[in-house]
Amino acid sequence: MRLLPFIAWLVPFDLPVSQALHWALAGTIGNWYLAFLPSVVLAACLVHQLNQAPVGGVSPALIPWVISGVCGVYGAVLAAKVSAAWSVQDCVFGYFVPALLAAGVSLSPKRHEIISALIRGWEAYLLLGIFTLGYGIWQSYSMDSGWQNRAPLMKWTMWRYELSNSGNAYAFWFGNANKASNLFILLLLMAPVLLSIDGAAPSQSRMRWIGFLSAIHILAMCSRLGLLLLPVALVAGGYFRPLTRWALAAAAAIVVAIAAANLTALVEVGRAIFVNPEEAGGGGVLSTYTKEGGRFEEWMELWSAWHPDLGELLFGSGAGNYGLATFGRPEPETHNYFIDRILAAGTFGLLAVFVALLAAWIGAARLTGQSRLLVRLSIVSFMLMCVREYSPAYLFRTSLAGVVVAILLSMPTMMAVRCNALKEAPR
Repeated sequence: MRLLPFIAWLVPFDLPVSQALHWALAGTIGNWYLAFLPSVVLAACLVHQLNQAPVGGVSPALIPWVISGVCGVYGAVLAAKVSAAWSVQDCVFGYFVPALLAAGVSLSPKRHEIISALIRGWEAYLLLGIFTLGYGIWQSYSMDSGWQNRAPLMKWTMWRYELSNSGNAYAFWFGNANKASNLFILLLLMAPVLLSIDGAAPSQSRMRWIGFLSAIHILAMCSRLGLLLLPVALVAGGYFRPLTRWALAAAAAIVVAIAAANLTALVEVGRAIFVNPEEAGGGGVLSTYTKEGGRFEEWMELWSAWHPDLGELLFGSGAGNYGLATFGRPEPETHNYFIDRILAAGTFGLLAVFVALLAAWIGAARLTGQSRLLVRLSIVSFMLMCVREYSPAYLFRTSLAGVVVAILLSMPTMMAVRCNALKEAPR
């Protein structure tokens, strides 16, 4: 049956597929179109397959992950401040469906085939994204005279702000620049482990191809955390291992040549990326957080204004409450997943997330070498992303970011089962 790998291949197309389904079906069947999202269909098919002989096991880290989502729903019902529908969608698409999908993959006899199809779908998603990048840049030239007049290197640093322009093709394909770059980095770190799930290492040519495609989009997004983590992911994942010395020498030569040609432009680019694109000249790499009116000040004001009752303290007040109270719509968040989680799901919900991550960290101790390193690097990178922003259910209606986390939580269990199988195989 080839249907299951095909659905897995579609999962990375979560955002454009959800937008296309919304356009085609929402007016006819309402939000029921969400049942046709690839991640939902794949999770349902995998559960249906459990009547066959399952293999492997389910990661215990998935249990607290789901509990965190449930806490958000209970908190919304308890607080009755916002419609519980937002919290239900957040729980279903950010926690329940991803956990169900990851558990189904772990137990499926076709686990390697499904994972391989999912990675191939990701490669296709990135490849097609290059065409939307070109078209999106052309749109910016056509519609935004201010962007046209910037210096070429400054256009690169400011490109991610163009994604907020209505109708930008690249934004339709990938969404928010920070959230998309999160997924690029995590999948770079996870792919070498996932592709070796059957014991055979992936070919170096395929690794280079995945690394090349991912690097193009991380550079295009120009997200500071993504740029900082990109070399870590490429080196730790061994994407260009045979070429490392030559690649470093070539990169050094290019940097020296560009610096000699236009040092002033490079300084301006560096300030625009690592200072404040709107006010280059003050603050440093953390200026978004430390400047007057920045994230730290915003979070402290939020903390000072937060006076929860016991129910809200324990279970939160539901997803979307912060956005509605601050911006009049539920989608905006605090740019800090941990704060978003305690507001939405309370102390219990946030604690459940930490328990899930701790369980995966401890589970990685059963792995060896590069697999253990990459799983733990993925967990650390995910926590760094959470301080910047991370949404398991982007816009409360998509699941790809949640699926990536759920698979990350399941990787120690999947790899440990594979290692045991190899040990028990007859020689």
